[in-house]
Amino acid sequence: SGSWTQSTLRENERRFEDILLRQRILHDIEKRSLASTMIGQDVSMPVALSPCGFGGMMWPNGEAHAAKAAEKFGVPFSLSTMSILSIEQVREATTKPFWFQ
Repeated sequence: SGSWTQSTLRENERRFEDILLRQRILHDIEKRSLASTMIGQDVSMPVALSPCGFGGMMWPNGEAHAAKAAEKFGVPFSLSTMSILSIEQVREATTKPFWFQ
């Protein structure tokens, strides 16, 4: 997106023009995998649950539920410094290490 002079938008569009996507019709994708590593940690796909302040106010024990979901799907979870639950409480809810904002 852009604001005021739209300079960022123009630059983003210009740079996207440099990317060439090669179409592959009827290509076997059965053995494709999104698995990767992030900061030395194996992940099922290169995404992470980012910190969301006051998650526990949106849903009881929200941070613990989010950490469990991230663990279930094999992606990193990052706990916000503005979390309702403590680091220790989230740690009790999951078996995997998580990041802290």
